Amino acid sequence: MAFDAGFLSKVLEEIRDGIDSHIDKIYQPSKDELVLLLRKKGFAKRLYISVRQGSARLHFTELRPENPQVPPNFCMLLRKYISSARLISVYQPPFERIAELNFSAANEMGDTENYRLICEMIGGKANAILVRENGKIIDALKHSDVETAKRLVLPGAAYEYPEREEKLNPLTSDCDRILENLDENTPDLAGKLLGRIEGFSPLVCREIEHKSASVGLRSALNEVLADLKGNTKPTLVLKPDATPFEYSFTDIFQYGKDFTNKTADSFSSLLDDFYSARENTARINAYANDIIRLVKNLKNRTEKKLAVRLSEIKK
Repeated sequence: MAFDAGFLSKVLEEIRDGIDSHIDKIYQPSKDELVLLLRKKGFAKRLYISVRQGSARLHFTELRPENPQVPPNFCMLLRKYISSARLISVYQPPFERIAELNFSAANEMGDTENYRLICEMIGGKANAILVRENGKIIDALKHSDVETAKRLVLPGAAYEYPEREEKLNPLTSDCDRILENLDENTPDLAGKLLGRIEGFSPLVCREIEHKSASVGLRSALNEVLADLKGNTKPTLVLKPDATPFEYSFTDIFQYGKDFTNKTADSFSSLLDDFYSARENTARINAYANDIIRLVKNLKNRTEKKLAVRLSEIKK
């Protein structure tokens, strides 16, 4: 899915509306989900954080995930350190799929301390990590393996950003540098763009390649960059049967005329719609597979009984 650095930057613009709000409640619906209820005068929103593989994201949500009666350990730890904390800033390292939520809270002695809840939305390595002001990790939803990990994510370790590739930041690099030695006829153009541009998903790189066939590579890239830097609405790509298929911060036309683009009121509401529809589809498919399995088992048993009865009749 296209929860890339570009889409994340748009989501964080919405989350910044919550600056100066306080954490009213903290929940952990599952081992890889968190919900923070943020409140201030005239503002009350649930901030949803998922580090689940295939659906890692953070955004405001109108949905109400069910919560366990007994809070998991990481939830209790967050309540200990940042319950009632004030959100003072939101930061994205230069076009990375990382969001830092910076909180100010009073400790047990009444002194003010700052904490960072760092949300790493990086594929199968997605994580949520609580870090002290001195850079030491308090704890994380997922721990690294001491023996094999190049980067330690453990209580007491110094927090380090994940290793990154040297790519060009689309917000600060000019077109000439990004498109150096590239044109519309370059073989595997989308792959080369993906290897060169920081934070763009394969979907966005394929879209630049697709648009370049009709408007030229420079114009195609400039269109996407204008959407990235501008005040655009998020795009939900719908299949011919109107079910959600993809999403992005820019229009997507690479799938042909049978797929349609639909805009959402906000980037957060789009993510709510997309993932709730996907989870409903997965749930229905799971029920359907259970029923199919049951019918097949009954059919096989009945066929065996029938064979036995036919044999008895023949005798």
